[in-house]
Amino acid sequence: MALGTASHVVCMLAERSYFHGAAALSNSLVRNGFTGHIVVGYRGALPVWGGPVKPAAGSAQPITADVDIQFIECTGDWNLSNQKPQFLLQVAETLHPDFTTLWYFDCDVVIKTAWANFARWAETDVLLVLDLAETYMPANHVFRREWQNFAERAGLGNRPVSGYFNSGCVGVAPGLTRFLDAWAKLLHLLADTGTNMSVLVDKTGRPEFAKMDQDLMNAAIMATDVPYNALGVEAMDAFPSANIMSHAMVFAKPWRRDYIHDALLGYQPDPAHLSYWIYADGPILSFTPAEWKKKQRVLKLTRWLGFLKRSSVDYW
Repeated sequence: MALGTASHVVCMLAERSYFHGAAALSNSLVRNGFTGHIVVGYRGALPVWGGPVKPAAGSAQPITADVDIQFIECTGDWNLSNQKPQFLLQVAETLHPDFTTLWYFDCDVVIKTAWANFARWAETDVLLVLDLAETYMPANHVFRREWQNFAERAGLGNRPVSGYFNSGCVGVAPGLTRFLDAWAKLLHLLADTGTNMSVLVDKTGRPEFAKMDQDLMNAAIMATDVPYNALGVEAMDAFPSANIMSHAMVFAKPWRRDYIHDALLGYQPDPAHLSYWIYADGPILSFTPAEWKKKQRVLKLTRWLGFLKRSSVDYW
C-alpha cells in the first residue's frame, strides 16, 4: 500500500448502530483527501459492509491506495466515550508511533473540508473545538475550581483556560501525548471515586464531572502545558457556510432518526443530517444502494414537509 510519507491517524470508537456512523465518517475522510490510517475501536459484533472493506479484527485493510482501516477490539465495561484517551494512547504507542497527526472523531461526525486543513491545524499543537451547547466558560467558572483540585490530586498542574471544548474532535501533534496521559489519568481517578464509568453522562454525582470524558478533557487542558489551538462553533456546523464538519448532536442519530415524524412536528432535516447521508454513499456501504436511495426520497419529502410547519430546536 502506497501511503506516502505522512502518517495521519484517525481514531474512532463504535458499537451497535454506530458502525453506520463509522462508515460515513471514513467515507468523508477518503472523499476529502485524507491519506493515512483509520483505526476503529469496537465492542460487540462487527458489521457487514459493502464496498472495499470487510470488517474483521486484525490487520489493516485498504479502502484506497492511500487509506487503510483497522479494527481493534476494546475490552472492559467502561462506556466507549470514557476510553477515548486510553485508545488514542494505545494506537500511538503500539500501532502508529510515527504519526504525523493523531485524531479522534465521534462517529456522528463527518468532515466536509479538505483534509489538508485539519492536518495543518494540528501540525504543532493540540487542536480542540468549542462546544455548541456550552461554548463560553470563563477562566473563573466554578467548575474549573473543582477540576483544578481534582488535577492536583493526580499530581498535575493548572493554568487559566477560557472556553469549553467538545470531545468529539481532538487533534494531537507528535510529542504532545502527555495531554492524553493527563486525560486518561483523570478518568481513572474519577473511576477510583466510585463513579459508574459505564454510562455516558453521570447524573448522580457532582455536576462538574457529569459529562465525564468531556469534562475531564477540559480539565486535562488546564492541567497540562501543551500548546493548543481552537476552532469555534462554526466548525460543528453552527454556521454551515464554514463547511468544516458536521456533528449530528441534535435529534436521533441520522441512521436511526424518523425524519417523517420530525417533519410533521416542524423539524426539517438539518445540515448535519443531510451531510451524513451525502457521505453514507461510499466507498464504504453500511446501507444497501436501495436503502440509501429510499432515504434520499424521504429526505426530499421531509424537507418540503418542514416548510408547512416550522419549529425551533429551542423547543425540541
